[in-house]
Amino acid sequence: MFWKNLGHIFDRGNQYLFAASGVMIIVMMFLMLSDVVARMTGTQVMGSMDIIEYGLLFFTFFGATYVLIKDKHIKMDLMLNYAKPETREIINILTTGIGVILWLAIAFFTAWSTWDAFTSNIILARIIRLPKFVIMAVIPFGSFLLFIESVRRVRNHIERFRVLKREPALRDEESQKPVILDME
Repeated sequence: MFWKNLGHIFDRGNQYLFAASGVMIIVMMFLMLSDVVARMTGTQVMGSMDIIEYGLLFFTFFGATYVLIKDKHIKMDLMLNYAKPETREIINILTTGIGVILWLAIAFFTAWSTWDAFTSNIILARIIRLPKFVIMAVIPFGSFLLFIESVRRVRNHIERFRVLKREPALRDEESQKPVILDME
């Protein structure tokens, strides 16, 4: 029950981050539009490009975990569609397991770099002067969220594999059903 509630909180938090990334996209769009209009009138919006660049970084890491939770990320599954369900789950376990290792490594090393930027008190030399660690902090944060979701996905794939091994009827129904184009 504890893990289920924690998973619900995790999913809800990622929904909020995804909504925040949508707001960031809208703000960046209006900033870009105002910058274009300002340049046509011979002026400029100070710091707009800085905000847009930072927004690109933030909305990517804020939205990525939610996209993974909803399983709406890009997948190369043409060959998997022809595989037996057990084989499909084994490949999913292996590839998602590689993702677990990679996201943990990225989270660890970028947290280390962020800490170094924090202790060094590095300030970015841009129009909007911010400490470098403020901008960098989103990378280990987002990577750690992706690590957690990847662990959850490995666990789900293992459970599906166990169910397929126990119940042969499910195996026969799902096997050899190719899906050539998924437009959802």
